[in-house]
Amino acid sequence: MSNKIALYFDNQSFDFRKFNDHFQLSLVKELDFQNEVVNCERARSCFRDYPHLYMPVPHIWKSSKRAIVMEFVRGHRIDDIESIKE
Repeated sequence: MSNKIALYFDNQSFDFRKFNDHFQLSLVKELDFQNEVVNCERARSCFRDYPHLYMPVPHIWKSSKRAIVMEFVRGHRIDDIESIKE
């Protein structure tokens, strides 16, 4: 499908093929969950000085390229405003 879109944009001033190549590489990297586990740890490190914010611990050795295994944390859904206010 992306090739059909690229053909459409060939007649335009936008270089869709370049965008498409970049998007495909980024998507592969984003879908590598081992990479996301590293990003989780980086985020936990960045927010460690905020005691009111808790981020679950990823289990690095149990995670894979296809799945992230994290600590279970009881809480409230982010869109459950009434529970969050309590």
